[in-house]
Amino acid sequence: MERLHVDNTHYPIFLYNPHDIWPLVPGRSKSEKAYYARFDQERKYGFYVIGGTTALDKQLRKQFDSAYFNIDLCAIPSFNRMDHITVLAHYVITVSLPSQLAVELDLLYERKDVTHAEQDIQRLLATPCRAKVKIERNSTKAATLRKQLSKEFALSKRFVEEYGLF
Repeated sequence: MERLHVDNTHYPIFLYNPHDIWPLVPGRSKSEKAYYARFDQERKYGFYVIGGTTALDKQLRKQFDSAYFNIDLCAIPSFNRMDHITVLAHYVITVSLPSQLAVELDLLYERKDVTHAEQDIQRLLATPCRAKVKIERNSTKAATLRKQLSKEFALSKRFVEEYGLF
């Protein structure tokens, strides 16, 4: 993934996750926080749509939203709740979690008490399961996804044209 990022540094990155679980995953927390901080440090744009509006989703948005890394909370009904999507230039990277895991994560995020969210996510991920990773070089699909995801952000016409987003 790093190589794709280096080769396509002028493109803003668009992300969609049903919930932002990655900063809460033990062993990934530090690297995720560093990744989010790099957008401001490098003055690269990232647009992240989180498909939940729970207290934990709001907490994570408050923690990571910044000048160059914009986060919006909005479910997109046409997106599968199992899919975690990254659109980088002409590439679409999709990590598909098993349906049962996706359901359990939704239930975890919907709880009012999230004080043990990290431990609960660790417990869920401790059970072996198969996730699928799909990397596609598909300019049309990437442009379509960028257009869908950008609806949640006030991107100027100039910005869209400057980067040739869609």
